[in-house]
Amino acid sequence: MGPILPEGMLMQIVGRDRKLLPKQQGFTVIELMIAVAIIGILVAIAAPNMSSYWREGRLVSATEAIYSQMQLARSIALAKNEDVDVRFPTTGTGWCMGVTENSTASCTCGSCSITGMPDKVLTSTDYPNTSVAVSSAISTFTMPRGVVTGAGNVVITLDSGEQSSINLSILGRVSICSSDLNQYKDC
Repeated sequence: MGPILPEGMLMQIVGRDRKLLPKQQGFTVIELMIAVAIIGILVAIAAPNMSSYWREGRLVSATEAIYSQMQLARSIALAKNEDVDVRFPTTGTGWCMGVTENSTASCTCGSCSITGMPDKVLTSTDYPNTSVAVSSAISTFTMPRGVVTGAGNVVITLDSGEQSSINLSILGRVSICSSDLNQYKDC
C-alpha cells in the first residue's frame, strides 16, 4: 500500500526510484497567448456592434425620460385639476425640459418646480449627442383636466441620425414611435 496523501493532492510517480512528486498544473505560455489572441479577435468583432448599442441606448434613455416627464405632467394635472406646463426653453448650447404648475414662473434649465415634488429638469448634458426639436404647439402646453391646448410632437435625434418621436394628442395621450428603434412602433 502506498503513502496516504491529503485529500485533493495529486501525485505522480516519477523515475526508477518511484518518488512521489506533486503533479504540475497550469497553463503554458503558448496556451495563454492563444487564449489572449482569441479574446482579442472576439473584442474586435464585437466593438462596432457595441458602439451602435450604446448610441441607441442614449436615444432610448432620452426618449423614455421625456416621455415619463410628460406623463407625470398629465397625471398631476388630472390629480390636482390644475394646469401644468411642460416647457422646452431654448438654450445656447443644447436642450432642456422642465415641468411646472406655475404658468407665470420662469422655467429655465436650472429651475422648474412642482409643488411638493423635487425639481426635475432634463438637459442635453444628461443625454450626450442628442438634440430635441419641439413642434411650436407644445413648446409650452397646459393640461387642464389632462387635455392639451395644442397637440404636437417632440423629436429626439442622435448625432448619427437615428430618431424617435414623442407624440401628444389633443386629448393628452402621450405615445412614442420610432422608425429606427425596434422597441417602438413605426412612425
